Amino acid sequence: FLIGIGFAGGLVANVVLMGDVIDNDELITGKRREAIYGGVNAIVTKPAISLANSLFLFMIGIFGFVPPIIIGDLSFNQPQSELAKTGILVILCIIPACLLLLSALALRWYPLDGPEWIEKKKYMFQLHEQKEKEYLQSLERKEDP
Repeated sequence: FLIGIGFAGGLVANVVLMGDVIDNDELITGKRREAIYGGVNAIVTKPAISLANSLFLFMIGIFGFVPPIIIGDLSFNQPQSELAKTGILVILCIIPACLLLLSALALRWYPLDGPEWIEKKKYMFQLHEQKEKEYLQSLERKEDP
């Protein structure tokens, strides 16, 4: 249960932090480039997930995990040693928890925070409201004969 909370927190934080970075980029460049950030995020995360899965398989092998025997469509699990069970626990719980803790500590130096950033976010909100209003007005003008 607690693992799920930490994992979910990481997923939610990624989206929130990416939104802040995109807003900050818009303040600097005047351009809204969510698609670029989303694409780069996918380019980085997809190989990272593959690497993590490969490392998991490699590491459980080090701990002595015995893979199931597969005969046709049937799979027969094999008894696992205590070392293999402990290894799975370490790999799936302890290592991710340590990495999540390091990530949380790194956020201490996250620059998009504090009163100045809150003011910038308020400005961005007003700017987006104005852009939406202008867009809706342009649609109304197109509908008028």
